[in-house]
Order: sequence, then structure tokens, then C-alpha cells
Amino acid sequence: MTTYSDVWDSMNELDMMTSKLGYIKEMMETSLEYIDTNDKQRAESLIYATCDYIKYYLDDYDRAFQLAWRTAINAGKELDDLRAKLSRLENPDNPQYTEEEMEAMCNQEQHSPSYYEYDRNDKNRKNPFDVES
Repeated sequence: MTTYSDVWDSMNELDMMTSKLGYIKEMMETSLEYIDTNDKQRAESLIYATCDYIKYYLDDYDRAFQLAWRTAINAGKELDDLRAKLSRLENPDNPQYTEEEMEAMCNQEQHSPSYYEYDRNDKNRKNPFDVES
């Protein structure tokens, strides 16, 4: 079962990755300063270093984001399961699902497990958690 600590840890790791964007910004600003002072060798070296850092950063960010994504999805699924169990406990004489459970199941889109996996290169797929108005 996903705990609050699991969710907090995954979101904290994602937040730490986001803070690293400041390093990239600083590296790019310093490169621009070198260009302004015609120090092309330093500018070029720092730009190459920034490119290498961005590759490392994106790999780390992907890992942190996927962990946060899986943790949040699991927590949501577990919460839905607990709600269904509670509903059945509150209505022990009802052999069928409640109206709310039936409506929720009928309105849910069915997707393969891979539908819920995140890929930063996947820009065309609809986010399954976006609420349509």
C-alpha cells in the first residue's frame, strides 16, 4: 500500500530536480556574459558543459517524474479500492454494486497498463487525468 511518506518522498525528489534548473539558467547566463566579452573559448566550453549537464538532468528528471507518476497513480487506485470496500461494508445486505459504483465503473475508460506510463516524448496522448468540461 502506498503511504503518505511514499508520495511525499517521490514529490520531494521531483521538486529537488526542478530546483536544478537554476544551475542550467546560471550556466547559460554566464555563457552569454563570456560571449559579450568576446571570450569565445570560455563561452564554448561552458555551452558544451551545459549540454552535458542537461543530458544528465533530463535522465534524472525522467526517473524522478516516473517515480512520482507511479506513486500518485498507485495511491489513487488504492483510494478507489478502499472507497469500494467501505461502500460494501456500509451496505452488507446489498449483493450488487451501489448505484455510485456502477456509474463510476461505466464512466471509466478502459486502458492497458502502458496507457498510464509517462514518456516525456509522448506529446500526442491525452492525459488520462485531465477532466473534460
